[in-house]
Amino acid sequence: KQQEQQQEQKPNYIGLSICIILFFVHYYSFAVQETIITPWVIHDYGWDPLRVNLLFVGAGILSLIASIVVKYASRVLDDRVMLFFSASIGFVG
Repeated sequence: KQQEQQQEQKPNYIGLSICIILFFVHYYSFAVQETIITPWVIHDYGWDPLRVNLLFVGAGILSLIASIVVKYASRVLDDRVMLFFSASIGFVG
């Protein structure tokens, strides 16, 4: 009976569309960030390419730490709580 219910369910096209759009925005914001930040900090702040690379290394380490925290926090917290905290942090920073 469970297989019949799974076969009868249609995909949630609205949710799928929202996920695709958010992924697109998220992915390309990183691409734009990497393209724009390097010449900007070199020009405005006089950084050399090594400092810019260290900035991206630091961002990568923070991203890795955030992924690990989310992995373990998702076992304890509800999805809506995780979404609220994620949106709050995104709004602030």
